[in-house]
Amino acid sequence: MSILGLPLHPLIIHAVVILVPLVAIGAIVTVFWPAARRRYGSLIAVFAIIALVATLTARQSGKDLYESIPRPTPAMTTHMGFGSPVLWWVIALVVGYLITLWATGTDDRPRALRWIGTIITVVGGLGALVLTILAGHSGATAVWG
Repeated sequence: MSILGLPLHPLIIHAVVILVPLVAIGAIVTVFWPAARRRYGSLIAVFAIIALVATLTARQSGKDLYESIPRPTPAMTTHMGFGSPVLWWVIALVVGYLITLWATGTDDRPRALRWIGTIITVVGGLGALVLTILAGHSGATAVWG
């Protein structure tokens, strides 16, 4: 995957490195703070979906880039090990957050569903946050280190 002859991966990962931590922190804060959820919940949900698309694109473009290199370095392999599972954690974060938003929409929705969504959001958000940091650091090390 490329844009104007440049590999897409180094371009798209900037969106992932910015959006995933922001969405993770925002989602975790707003599942526990109702006033913030009412004010920023929809905005965080939109950015979460954008982060999901960016993460999916980064993962696929990273695989394509990795496969195009004749002799990947151990640092690149480490980066791919951290980067590949980020997508699954972001999916959990987004699904959990959307469940939480839906379940807190009105009083007639099951309270247990809100807690399930909250747990998925927190676990997915923490996993996505940690792995994004590790993948970002290992990617920078692979390029600059």
